[in-house]
Amino acid sequence: MERCERAVELFNGGMNCTQSVLAAFGSAYGLDAEAAVRLGAPFGGGIAFLQEVCGALTGAIMVMGLARGAGGSSRDGREGVNEIARAMAEQFREMNGSIHCKDLIECDITTAGGLAKARGNNGFAPCAGYVRAASRILEEML
Repeated sequence: MERCERAVELFNGGMNCTQSVLAAFGSAYGLDAEAAVRLGAPFGGGIAFLQEVCGALTGAIMVMGLARGAGGSSRDGREGVNEIARAMAEQFREMNGSIHCKDLIECDITTAGGLAKARGNNGFAPCAGYVRAASRILEEML
């Protein structure tokens, strides 16, 4: 659980949810810290604050791709990791009620005003728990 807590620590230190999970877990699979932060940058807030799939879950699935993904262009080779990713998403949904950022933080960050309000009112505070949940699921499934 050390990497789980490291992910939460990185999130609380200013990284977005995706960056936190990628940076805490990615190095074990060849992803250096700078690349993890750069790769995860546009995925926070449910992809660029669009409030789609939770960034923490997205980061966890990306790490699973690094760990278990098949190389090349074989569709059959990807199916195994896709199955794992679906199981990760379902477990996250069972734990948190949704996999979508808009449902999880209960604040509309798709507008400049909503995003400013969330930032000002600590609207992203629940996300540390989602980073922890996604990280635990990832660790269990690795």
